[in-house]
Amino acid sequence: MASSNILMVPSVSSMSIKNDNLKTYFPLWINSLLSANENRNTQRKLRLAIDRIRMFENSIECEIYIRQSKDDQILLITSGQLGHHELQSKFTKTRPTIMDSNRFVEKIQVNRERKERLCNEPLLISIFSSISNKEYSSTNINGGFLHFQLFIDGLLRFPDSQTSRNEFFNLWEKEYKDNDQQLFKLKEFKESYIPEKALYWYTGHKFLCEKLNKALRAQNINVLFLFRFFIQDLYKQLKKLQRQQDQIPIRVYRGQYISKQELQDLQESKGKIISMNSFLSTSLDREVSCIFIESERDDLCRVLFEIRIDPCVSYDTKPFANISLQSQFIDEQEVLFMIATIFRLVDIYQENEINIIQMELSNGNYDYDTKRLFEHMQKESEEYDERLSLGHILRAAGLYHSAEQFYNRVLNELPDDHPLIADIWSSIGLLKKEQGGIEFSSKWFNASMKKYEQIEDHPLIADIWSSIGFLKKEQGEIEFISKWFNASLKKYEQTGNHLGLAKCLQSLALIHLMKREFDQAIDKCSQALNTFQEVFGGQKNKWVVMCLHNLGVIYFKQDKFIEAAHYYTTVLDIRRTILPHGHPDIAATINNIGNVCFENGEFAQALQYYERALDIFKMSLPSEHPSVASTYYNMVLAYLKKKDYERSLIFLNRATYIYQNTLPSDHPDVRRCLNTIDYIKQRQSQFK
Repeated sequence: MASSNILMVPSVSSMSIKNDNLKTYFPLWINSLLSANENRNTQRKLRLAIDRIRMFENSIECEIYIRQSKDDQILLITSGQLGHHELQSKFTKTRPTIMDSNRFVEKIQVNRERKERLCNEPLLISIFSSISNKEYSSTNINGGFLHFQLFIDGLLRFPDSQTSRNEFFNLWEKEYKDNDQQLFKLKEFKESYIPEKALYWYTGHKFLCEKLNKALRAQNINVLFLFRFFIQDLYKQLKKLQRQQDQIPIRVYRGQYISKQELQDLQESKGKIISMNSFLSTSLDREVSCIFIESERDDLCRVLFEIRIDPCVSYDTKPFANISLQSQFIDEQEVLFMIATIFRLVDIYQENEINIIQMELSNGNYDYDTKRLFEHMQKESEEYDERLSLGHILRAAGLYHSAEQFYNRVLNELPDDHPLIADIWSSIGLLKKEQGGIEFSSKWFNASMKKYEQIEDHPLIADIWSSIGFLKKEQGEIEFISKWFNASLKKYEQTGNHLGLAKCLQSLALIHLMKREFDQAIDKCSQALNTFQEVFGGQKNKWVVMCLHNLGVIYFKQDKFIEAAHYYTTVLDIRRTILPHGHPDIAATINNIGNVCFENGEFAQALQYYERALDIFKMSLPSEHPSVASTYYNMVLAYLKKKDYERSLIFLNRATYIYQNTLPSDHPDVRRCLNTIDYIKQRQSQFK
């Protein structure tokens, strides 16, 4: 029977909306002075900067070509008398005349990169279903949505360091080692970048924008960690601009090509909240946004995002601002939204064969349950040091490998005598423990313990000893740990440290449980419960709940299922009172009640509890979290008891997929799933 006491959450309905294989950006030059040396030099420079450019000696040839070209975005360059008179008299959207050839080539190149980025830049959208919306509670997954919001908040709080900056530039210098042009831009960025110019660099330099948004789409923790100084500067500059600008009602637009399936997903999400999980570039000019979706395509749908911003609403959200004056493209009237900005999808309708997607900026007020859950999760992450909260968020999301990478990065930036090192070692120990790496986990816990012991009465020493105790129960060292806790118990009694005393009693109860000394375990756990209640004046909190939960576990281990069910039910009632709806601890307790039903032979009722637990996990944990997998596996066992091998295999495949993607290949849970698959297939073949 798989337990489910790890906090975590399922996935989010997310879409990576792409503009792959769209119109290319094609410069055409009508040059009435083609033989001039200066123009030839300019052409040579332009061809070096842009590999595809076509030259015309007269406007007639050029016009014929343009009329035949249907799939390209045309940038028309003119020189001589044609440029000064004919075009500027007929068209309003022309760029200023540029006399200097070097500046001209630079402008063309930057403009091309800008257009290509806006045309081909994917949007990563997460769709969030209200927790209070029972209609969708079993099918829509919100955990990834919430954890991404928490991750960005943590990234914004994490302090910058020179070590990370150096690594940032080293990374891209290696990436572009054979590209002199990009190396030159990188050198310029390194030498001249200042925080006040973050938006200027973001809008005008392709490599920064592309690499950052690619890392956001892939959720590449390493790269995002190195980009944090730039993300933080963009956030601060947007926030500053937002405060300075007039708050009047506005509408902004963005043209985009999306797949038919993506459009259908959006059409089914009217009224829901969506998050843009990258920077969102929009324009105040509807016509500018429509330029990018002028051509029809058989395989993609044209959509125009129309976003309404009401200044009368108090926005407690990510910042946004008109960045025209900070951008290299003043005439585009760009409004940029911060990563993880939240909108509400209002309506979708067609207008002139373009799908208009109406959205409004959300003020952060989801339904009551969702808001309470997010604020609770946010508060939990903020209890950690700002340099550790990101690791906690990643671990809570079940992203163990990313969390370990993060902790190792922080270790590399801290001096050897920093007090946070012991906390990080302890956190890595917990990661290894959850991944089944007992030997490595023990190594990190022992290293952490030695650090903690240098600080008298460190509050986490008892917690570390408890963790080591679980790892050492089969290595002959459990007695030593038991003696340590008994000695600590006497010390706490003498000093009158009742909170420390209660924690120590709780740890001793678990050690007795490991030794299968059930009566002593119940005695120590009951003493701990009484002491916690005295310390907190009868208040129901996490310490009281922990004792009640552990009493349920002790009785469950003794096959005393009536008593176990009593304590689990009591825990559930309290958790529903002190925790927001949708919290994974509530799901874990429901899962445990399902385990009791399973052991009592009530398999149909057990399945009902597992399904309820799964629904709640999917509200608050990413879809590939181990807690989701363990619940799937419990459902497998229940269906096996009912001899429903077909359904067993369905849920077993889901559990196996998650475990194989989150745990080492030799982890016991992975092996158990693979063995169960073999067993089911064998049983199916026997019936056939």
